[in-house]
Amino acid sequence: MIFFIFLFNSCNALHNNLLDPENPNNNVSTIEGFVKTINVPQEPIENAKVFWENSGIITQTNSQGYFRILNIERENGWLTIEKEGFSIDSIYVEFDSQKKISKNIFLNKIPIIEDLQFYSITINRFPSNQIYKLGIDIKINDEENDIDSVFIENSELSVKKELLYNASTKYYENILELVDLHVSSIDIVIGKEFNLNVLDSESKKFEIAKTNIKRIIKEVIETTSPSGRDTVQSSSPLFEWRRFSPGFEYKYLLEIYTDEVSPILVWQKEINSTEIQHQSNANLNSGDYFWVIWAIDEFQNRTRSKPSSFIIK
Repeated sequence: MIFFIFLFNSCNALHNNLLDPENPNNNVSTIEGFVKTINVPQEPIENAKVFWENSGIITQTNSQGYFRILNIERENGWLTIEKEGFSIDSIYVEFDSQKKISKNIFLNKIPIIEDLQFYSITINRFPSNQIYKLGIDIKINDEENDIDSVFIENSELSVKKELLYNASTKYYENILELVDLHVSSIDIVIGKEFNLNVLDSESKKFEIAKTNIKRIIKEVIETTSPSGRDTVQSSSPLFEWRRFSPGFEYKYLLEIYTDEVSPILVWQKEINSTEIQHQSNANLNSGDYFWVIWAIDEFQNRTRSKPSSFIIK
């Protein structure tokens, strides 16, 4: 009998301990839950870092995406979840006297860039004008398929422009004019960092890349023949230009357009930088045309010659 009373009192003494999780009067609780992908099927995320900020406690999810944090003071606070390749998520936990809080947390995969091209464009016009622009083309892999919009931004220059999705190329793309860049000289943008940001369908923002312009090509390619509305007897003209020596590696792109109010590209060909002429295989119909030649460097920066007109009889 004495032993039974002692054991009973010992048990009561144990559960009167405020640090005992089984004591209904204590002020400690447990947070548990699962971390999964937001896209269907919602799969468990292993080794996600779970951080309880109030106590500085860090744990990780197991292979089932499960986590548990024991014996924490029952004080409302933030639970932050991180996993490489996913956006960071934080939830505010309110205990309301509960001894156990269970949460399901869903992380969104960060969109991945498959290709990014950010480059300067120089258009040469008569008599000696140069028009400068910036081009941006970006291909994005988004497993959630919930991209709402893509922007290129630079806070220093107050630049923010949405990129438009091209369904045929599957690229987001756009052109930035000087007026978009808020600069008087195109040289100002060289080396400045531009951010590529994605907004998903829930308006969550992802910064997926930083990029910059490395070169503005101001040297001019001089075309020689045909030009000045020369009459060409062959439907596949021979094109000639002066040697272009800008001091960096590049390739040529030769283009032929119909010479009308809204020109139509009818032929193009990449050409080695060592060439100063090219025999085309354009097989053009009779009519008015003009041709231009581009020099494109390793970063896709490019300059275009002044247009040279000709007539096919």
